Amino acid sequence: MPIDPSPQHRYSTRSKGPAEKPAPYKDGRTWVNTTISKSLKRLKKAIFHASLTIKQKNKFGVYTNMTVRQAIDKYGDKARKAVTDELQQLIKLKVLKFVKAHEIDPIVLKSRLPSKTFVKIKFDAAGLFEKIKARLVGGGHKQKRYLYSESETSSPTISLVGLYIVALIAADEGRTVITADVAGAYLRAFMKRLVLIEINKEESDILVELYPELEEYLDSRGKLTAECLKALYGLIESGRLWFELLSSTLIANGYVQNQYEPCIFNKWHEDEQVQSTIGIYVDDIIVTCKNADIAEAIITSLESEFDELTITRGKIHKFTGMIFDFTESRKLKITMKKSIDEILKRNNVTSTAVTPSTEELFQIDETSPYLDKTMKEKFHSEVASISYVVKRIKPECLPVTSFLMTRVHNSTEQDWQKLERLLSYVNGTKEIPLCLEMGNNPVEIVANIDSSHATHGDYRGHTGIYISLGKGAIQAISTKQAINTKSSAETELVAASDGGTPAINVLNIVKCQGIHVKALYIEQDNKSTLSMIQNGRATGPTSRHINIRFFWLNDRVANGEVTMRYVPTEEMTSDLLTKHMEGKLFYKHRKTLLNIP
Repeated sequence: MPIDPSPQHRYSTRSKGPAEKPAPYKDGRTWVNTTISKSLKRLKKAIFHASLTIKQKNKFGVYTNMTVRQAIDKYGDKARKAVTDELQQLIKLKVLKFVKAHEIDPIVLKSRLPSKTFVKIKFDAAGLFEKIKARLVGGGHKQKRYLYSESETSSPTISLVGLYIVALIAADEGRTVITADVAGAYLRAFMKRLVLIEINKEESDILVELYPELEEYLDSRGKLTAECLKALYGLIESGRLWFELLSSTLIANGYVQNQYEPCIFNKWHEDEQVQSTIGIYVDDIIVTCKNADIAEAIITSLESEFDELTITRGKIHKFTGMIFDFTESRKLKITMKKSIDEILKRNNVTSTAVTPSTEELFQIDETSPYLDKTMKEKFHSEVASISYVVKRIKPECLPVTSFLMTRVHNSTEQDWQKLERLLSYVNGTKEIPLCLEMGNNPVEIVANIDSSHATHGDYRGHTGIYISLGKGAIQAISTKQAINTKSSAETELVAASDGGTPAINVLNIVKCQGIHVKALYIEQDNKSTLSMIQNGRATGPTSRHINIRFFWLNDRVANGEVTMRYVPTEEMTSDLLTKHMEGKLFYKHRKTLLNIP
């Protein structure tokens, strides 16, 4: 009896005759080779997951944030305590006002947001279990953004250069430095609009168990409904509300915002003839003052206002993932050893390299195979991770990370090799800090700006910017130029114009901190470019976009805001930020960038 070739019988284990050969798909694949391919992909994915840290596993979905029930089932009383602590904090701070859902206007009730308690497992540097942390988050993704203005939902944080300026001034003046972290910061700020949330059954059960009087607020599904009286994490306006609360508190106490850096606040203490400065990064606060008693009084005031602060005193501070070392007189050292070690460990990096790149840095091999989806995701993640470190303490690596960030969506095996080279260099230099020192009063701000002409595959140039307040890079930038230029002089003009913006920003921030500035110098090694700017006219025919840059910079020179000066090519430190470099010149410029022996 012939076998029925229909799909339901073709692969049946009950068939006593030989099954027909699987029919190919439209693209030529067969059921068999497709299954093998899927198995190989699963194997690769498993190997990839095994190499990830806990943080990355959360990101890639291996370890997702557990629900309350999942966490309690797996971790028992430890997980239950973490969830209980979070819910009790919300009650203690009077974040929620419970309401009866059936008494709410149906139209208003329809806008009620979901909520979820995220339960995360924290591990120490050795990968060992440390603690469980829980946080109830409102479903801000369901809020109607069109009902809010941008100013109601956007919240500033101190910029990296702003933070470095605050810390460097503290180091130079020998100020007392105290850092603090406000626990549950958002939950201190009051809401301005009506926002209702629905609390899941597991959390509702725990709340009723803790506070039996809440049972009458349960709906037919055993869930609680509450009005957010304070800024619950996850809501789109919460970050802004917290910043407004903190900034208004400081302003009420006599502090003035830096006009160009809204997260820096200053106050002049007339009796003591000293300035105190406060920098804000979300719920992390840095306080500096030459008078130790004033610094302590500020912290005491913040403690009385916000209750729970985790405070660090002394010469060494961890702030936004960086270690600030104020041990040496008038010098600031910045390191990120923990972050570097984590990156190196998860990539099994044991080799070292003398430079972060090779001569092929900006070259793209069109024949190099693309990375598969799993490795592409890992490449993207690792480039982002190392870029975070490089931007902060390893400016000599910026040309590599600026290029690799352009490759994350089309990454190839060649790009992976470039990443490996960078990690090998970082492994060999992980103990080297970024050291910053301020020049003598009045301070000279120097913006050393260089470019490499037509260095990319599309013949666009590359800009390097090194800004210093004395020694070491207070800010360093390495970026591909956005337009094509006809000559090296035009490329330099584009670089000088683009570099003038961050340089003037540094000038403005420093002046607002009360520092006496002698001048802002923009250094160039191209005499034709200098001539164009200083003489007040372009040499030869230029296009409109070049003229715009020329006249913008020329105007700054004319009003005395910027002073141009010539520097020989071999002294242009920013040259290191425009291309691959090696040998003595590499070490010479790295020494200047990092301010190391």
